[in-house]
Order: sequence, then structure tokens, then C-alpha cells
Amino acid sequence: MYKFTQRSPITLILLSIVTCGIYFIYWLYVTAKEINDALGREEINTVLVILGFFCFPVMIYVMYKFGNAIEELAGRIGMQSQSSFILWLILSLVFGVGMYIMEYQVQTDLNNFSSPNNYNGNGYYYNNYGQPQGGGQPFNNQQNYYQPPQNGQNYNYNQQQSQ
Repeated sequence: MYKFTQRSPITLILLSIVTCGIYFIYWLYVTAKEINDALGREEINTVLVILGFFCFPVMIYVMYKFGNAIEELAGRIGMQSQSSFILWLILSLVFGVGMYIMEYQVQTDLNNFSSPNNYNGNGYYYNNYGQPQGGGQPFNNQQNYYQPPQNGQNYNYNQQQSQ
């Protein structure tokens, strides 16, 4: 799995506020590039990320793409994740804090995806995530590690059960 840059979500929010959003633009751009590298394709257009800071409807689309990308990355490693796009949108429209909540949740998820406590290079520690999901080897009794699915395998646990 891709090794994401570890950042403190609280520090990100504080820097975004103190710099009047300039750090937020930088964080969006860098994080979009990291996510695109991890996915192996351009899921989040970095030009739209910068444009989204100046045009709120574009930022709504960028938030949607971030939610989908995080959900896909979680599925690749066998974690369950649900896009929080609707929550981010409502909090942005009603209270104006949705982008900060998005920043916090996305960075927390990325930190968890590449945390040395969760991943040892061979698989994800089984006890950190409960029942293994996603079509990988369910359990390796000798090492007690969950093995993520290989390329081309179906990541949706529910679809595998129905087949």
C-alpha cells in the first residue's frame, strides 16, 4: 500500500485558519497528488482543486471526489469506509465548516491507511480492524495478519458472498 505523508489533522486545520486558507489550498493539492499516485490514476484533478478554492461549486465536486477516493482506498486494504460527502456539504452550506471537517477526516484516514501500527509490509494486523473484508486471505494463523486482496480481485465483500 502507498505510504502517505503523516500529518496532524488539528495542525492542518489551525494552519488553514491562520494562513487564511493558503495552507488549505496547498494541502488539497499535495493530498490530491498523493491519492492519485496511490490509486494509480488521476481521480482528483489537481487543477480543479486549486480552482475549487475560488469557486464553491467546483469545491463541492472536489469534496465529492475526495470522498470517493478515500472510500476506494479503504476498500483496497480491506477496511470499511463510507463517503462523508453529504455531511461535508451540509456542514459547508449551513455552518461553513465542512471543508475543515473534510480536511480532518481525509487526513485521519490517510494517516490510518499508512500507519506503521496497522501495516507491516505483509498485511494489515487482523485485530485492528475486526473481521477481514475485501476478498483477501481471511486470516494467516501463523502471523495473525490479514492479507489484502491482490490486483484484479473484487474488493466488495458483499458481492463476494452473493456469488
